[in-house]
Amino acid sequence: MGIFSLIKPLKKYKDYVYKAGTYESLFLKRKAIKVMSLATEQNFSKEELSSGLIYLGLLYSSSKEYQKASDCYNKALEIMKL
Repeated sequence: MGIFSLIKPLKKYKDYVYKAGTYESLFLKRKAIKVMSLATEQNFSKEELSSGLIYLGLLYSSSKEYQKASDCYNKALEIMKL
């Protein structure tokens, strides 16, 4: 994960994930959470949205925000049930 991903414009789902992963590897979890929160508001496929919510849930879990993590996991499950 390169530092250049931090300035790259976000267009595709993988761009959001890559940027969030870069922030996470730099121990900037709050910024990673912000990026993935933005990703879940985009018009991506239901698989991508669900995956983004699961990743967001993992970020919240590692930040000890368990209720928010649980909400993300449940929302991802609901999206995939549709």
